Amino acid sequence: SSSSSSSSSSSLSSSSSPAYRNLPYYSKFLIISAYLAAYNPAKSDSKYFASSYDDAVVATKKNKKRKRPPVAGGKRSYSVHGRNPQPFSIGRLMSIFWSIIPDQSEREGESEEEENLLNCFVLWTQIKTLERLQFLHRANRDSFPLYRCNVDNEFVRNLSQNVGFPLMNYLYREDDQ
Repeated sequence: SSSSSSSSSSSLSSSSSPAYRNLPYYSKFLIISAYLAAYNPAKSDSKYFASSYDDAVVATKKNKKRKRPPVAGGKRSYSVHGRNPQPFSIGRLMSIFWSIIPDQSEREGESEEEENLLNCFVLWTQIKTLERLQFLHRANRDSFPLYRCNVDNEFVRNLSQNVGFPLMNYLYREDDQ
C-alpha cells in the first residue's frame, strides 16, 4: 500500500493536526468549508449544499443521510486526490459554511439583525486569522478576493472528526456526476 503525497508541498499536513485544537469553533468549519470549496467543482454545490439560507432547507440538508448506490469492489472513486485545490470566492466559501454549520442556539437579548452583523464580523475576522496562520492563502489581490485552501486531506479529515462533521458525505465523487 503506497502512501499518497499532498498535492501541495506547503500545505498544512496531519502532522500539524494539534494546531486545529486551539481554533475557534467557526474557524474549524471555515477550514472544512474552504477544503470543500477548493476540491469540489462549483457545479456540484447545488447537489451537496443548501441553495438558500432558508432554515428549513438547511436543516433538511444537514439531517438527511445521503444514500449512495454500492460500487463494485466496495470502493468509491473520490476525485479529490487527483485535483489541485482550486481558488474560490468568499461568497462560495460562506455559502458552503452556512449550509454545513450546525444550528447554534440564538443568543439571548440580540435581535436577528444584531446577530447577523456580529456573525459577519466574527467570520471575517476568523478568515483573516486563518489567512495569517496559513490555513488559507489569498490567490489574488483584486477587490473580489479568491482564496486557496492550504490543508491536506488527512488534516481536514481529522478536523472533521474533531467537530463531528461527516466530511465524506460532502466530497465530490466521479461516480456522482
